[in-house]
Amino acid sequence: MRSRSAAMALGLGLHHFLLTCFVEPLRNLYRFVQPWELPGMIDTPFEKAPSSRPAFDREMLLDQAGHDPELLQTILEVFLDEAPRQIETLKASIEGRDPGTVAEEGHSLKGAAAAAAAVTVQELAQGIEMAGKASKIEEARALFDKLELEFQRFKEEAAR
Repeated sequence: MRSRSAAMALGLGLHHFLLTCFVEPLRNLYRFVQPWELPGMIDTPFEKAPSSRPAFDREMLLDQAGHDPELLQTILEVFLDEAPRQIETLKASIEGRDPGTVAEEGHSLKGAAAAAAAVTVQELAQGIEMAGKASKIEEARALFDKLELEFQRFKEEAAR
């Protein structure tokens, strides 16, 4: 079985890949377009309700893990071990009404969820990140309530 550090390295590698290919171009776009000019990005981050879609995309994670079931399991274990701490930190930043920390913690959870193919958690974390950037704490709180439910659903689906 691969080591935890190898999985963390893979996660960091994947995070770097995601930053390079997706996040940085979006940040460049964001410099020219303000969040209030992106209708529905914060208010409705889902085309469908989260619970109508799978919370866990096993095929995506298997692809990311190079079709190595042991590595897939290790990535899941790392995420399931680390995510609850990240979720609690995010909750505390929302309760503390600190939009900067809400955005940072939402971003961090978004990256971890992407590495574990926790698709609905990732999308909700992105919405929370954007709400934090826009100083919309109540919207972040509403999304956080959904995020907690989706994380539970992710755990159930990943256990199958």
